[in-house]
Amino acid sequence: MSALRLHRRVRLTRHHWPLSVSLLLLALANYLANRLFPHADVLIGIAVTLTLLVVAHRAGMRPAHLGLSHWTYARGLRWGLGASTALALLYGVVLLVPAVRANADPVDQPWPAAAFTVLVVIPLATAIPEELAFRGVLLALLHRHTTSRRAVVISSLLFAVWHLLPALSGSAANLAADRAATDAGVGLAATALRVAGTLALTFAGGLVFCELRRRAHSLLAPVVAHWALNGLGVLFLMLA
Repeated sequence: MSALRLHRRVRLTRHHWPLSVSLLLLALANYLANRLFPHADVLIGIAVTLTLLVVAHRAGMRPAHLGLSHWTYARGLRWGLGASTALALLYGVVLLVPAVRANADPVDQPWPAAAFTVLVVIPLATAIPEELAFRGVLLALLHRHTTSRRAVVISSLLFAVWHLLPALSGSAANLAADRAATDAGVGLAATALRVAGTLALTFAGGLVFCELRRRAHSLLAPVVAHWALNGLGVLFLMLA
């Protein structure tokens, strides 16, 4: 092998290792949180967040690459709160529909537990690690390899795949949907449709979060919006 080819191979390896490590880390974390240790999701989320920050630092990324520059905090917060307000209005309108309230799968937990879920579990296990992963580190790494538009599409596809195991899990909402589909005589087809719908919705959500990140120049915007989407969803089910 010539010295030039060896040099190119070394440069390629150095260029790709952060992306490979990040994907392997996320795959492992996804399996651990959804199959082996579902009750340790907060600890897994914190570990993912810290590890991704180390990978980003070792890859030569600066806060601006991740949307974490301090000068973007105010703008990111404004965009995040604006998106959260829109989500709150949407949930409020949906909550007024009698058919939705009648068929909603209620959250069987007291209000203090729901508050803990909204204020601790969702931000630490979901909003922060997922946004840092898909709209922070992965998006920045993909920008090194392809165009901005393709980076957005790929990161959103990966975000959808990230939700495949939860869509296949035996959560209360999934089981309720499967029971309703079975009673209607379309169990298997409806389950496949539910999983496909989850992937489609999370892909679309990934695109929206990427756009928030782009417009605000801050990761704080999709973090706040993601937190509101999931947190308001819990409150919606409590009130339904």
